Amino acid sequence: MRRFLLAVICFLSCSFSIFSQGTGLPFSPSFMPMSPKIWGQGGGYSAVAQGYEALFTNPAGFGLEYGKKGRSITVVSGNPWFYGRPDYMLPFVSEFIKDNNLTKASEIIINQITEGGFGFGASIGIGYVGKGLGLGFIGLLDSYLYGQKILGAEGSVQAVFGFIGGLSHTFELKRASLIVGGDLRPMLCMFSPLENSAVLGMLEAVAAEGDIFSVLNQQKSYSGIGLAFDAGLLFIFSPFSFGISVRDVGGTKYRFNTGTFEEDFGGLRTGSLPEGGMIDAEAVTPMEISSGFAFHPKLDSIDWLFDPIIQVEVQDITGLFTENRSFWTSLHGGIDIRLLSLFNVRGGISQGYLTLGGGFRLFFLDCNAAVFTRELGLHAGDKPNSGVTFEGAVRF
Repeated sequence: MRRFLLAVICFLSCSFSIFSQGTGLPFSPSFMPMSPKIWGQGGGYSAVAQGYEALFTNPAGFGLEYGKKGRSITVVSGNPWFYGRPDYMLPFVSEFIKDNNLTKASEIIINQITEGGFGFGASIGIGYVGKGLGLGFIGLLDSYLYGQKILGAEGSVQAVFGFIGGLSHTFELKRASLIVGGDLRPMLCMFSPLENSAVLGMLEAVAAEGDIFSVLNQQKSYSGIGLAFDAGLLFIFSPFSFGISVRDVGGTKYRFNTGTFEEDFGGLRTGSLPEGGMIDAEAVTPMEISSGFAFHPKLDSIDWLFDPIIQVEVQDITGLFTENRSFWTSLHGGIDIRLLSLFNVRGGISQGYLTLGGGFRLFFLDCNAAVFTRELGLHAGDKPNSGVTFEGAVRF
């Protein structure tokens, strides 16, 4: 069994290397909203994937029973997030909306850029998950600025819009269940790298109460499409479950044409898409393999009062071999406790950093929040970036 697992890992690692060659851009478009349900419990979800979150974690979760009717319908999910120390978020917002004190807001931004990174993002989506079927549309916008010194700070802005369609099948065993699933994910991606001159220009515009888009609109931008395939499995031997998810199987290749930020991102305000053209560059999102284990004790008589799920996961297993990534930067774990069938309290450890979160579900309204720290370097402590994320959804 051990030899078989090693052979599988080696094969997948070789496939990763083959499909990752030839990329023209040092950029890997990601398709992962910063869900507070996931980040509140440490960032792992492969072994407990269900509902809306299964659309961007593990497609085997399409076959899990969710809620009283065994399925989840997300009419709309709004998920904004903020990169920076959570205790700086409210002061920043307060200063930013004061017309007479934008200089103070720029000072806060500079402080955050050099102390772990600064940025905003948001996603909006709809979806149906249940009875072995997963369908959804998710669009996300993400921005991030970072530099050890402000004179060397750089960043990027990206937008990804994707349709998800997938199926899963459940094999009933004697005392266990095996669910296998997969999905296809056609996507449109826009990406604008921000050099140091652009970052400094935006900061000067904020301090001078100017328009940051006067700087952004002139930046180079790439737009293109990609088609991803995801696969996963869940082995459930109650009260335990084991999950494997493979995102971007074989690597997802994007073919980009070049324009400007104004041409690509400016169209978002009017609902227009970038115009196609000659292919100028290519990029590959590398395949990512994650494996998790969960324990969900059956407390039948009191589960309405207290219902915990504990999970631990190793993410980006191929990165441990191909990037000399530290094991600790791949380790995630946490707990999600449902209280009174209404509230959720979450906590965990993500890549060596604490995460906390919680939420409530009242009829069709599902609200959640989390604070987190993610490691963007290859080793714990290299490049930690904290943040806070929220979600408000209409869900049945």
